[in-house]
Amino acid sequence: MADFSDEGDRQLVQLAVVYEQAGRRTDWVSVEKDMRPSTWSAAKLQQRIKTLKRRYGNKVLSFPHAISARHQTEQDCIWKPKPRLLYGFRHHHVSPLETYSATGGLFCLLTRRDVRASERQQNAGEITMAGVSMLIEGANIQVNDVFLDAGSGVGNVLAQVALQTQAFCVVGIEIQRDLAARGMELIASRASRFPHLLKISVVAADIRNIAEGSDTVINADPDSNHLIYAVDTGVSAAS
Repeated sequence: MADFSDEGDRQLVQLAVVYEQAGRRTDWVSVEKDMRPSTWSAAKLQQRIKTLKRRYGNKVLSFPHAISARHQTEQDCIWKPKPRLLYGFRHHHVSPLETYSATGGLFCLLTRRDVRASERQQNAGEITMAGVSMLIEGANIQVNDVFLDAGSGVGNVLAQVALQTQAFCVVGIEIQRDLAARGMELIASRASRFPHLLKISVVAADIRNIAEGSDTVINADPDSNHLIYAVDTGVSAAS
């Protein structure tokens, strides 16, 4: 069996850290399925994590940045897509039923501790997956469109739109950096199985500052027909 490469270690740690942060026992069978390429057995992956813990410490969350490969290379950007990987699947999408299953399975790892609604943020509650599907159907999102969710939270709407539509890219803006980062860790952990998720970009920022700032521009594809956007108090589509 092949030895672990640096990239293999990074991918394994990225998958394992999701369970540790959620305070749950690692599902090594699921980790095995998510590894690309799937060269190692679940037992081998578990043993590799034990080896890495002896080297870096008992907490996967405390591993050095070089091995944890978290997507925080820019000050405000939590996660950016990899454009070179998009073009093979951007014209296809996942059916609503498959999307519900994938999204539900993805965000079931969230705990109450991860999501803390506060008066300051004036959270309006979560839109259901069926509600997002209604938005998608009404908006008629096309290949060159950009979907923007202002107040994207953990990114569940972003994930569903990325999976269920042909949108060129899916952008989230969330004021709570920790919340956005937690959601993107979950999304990143499934991107190998669902490459549509690579269309997602998330920025940790206050949308009011972005709207008022003269130096801030959200730029879509030059051939884009329209921008689709969602806000916490409702959903809208602009042509």
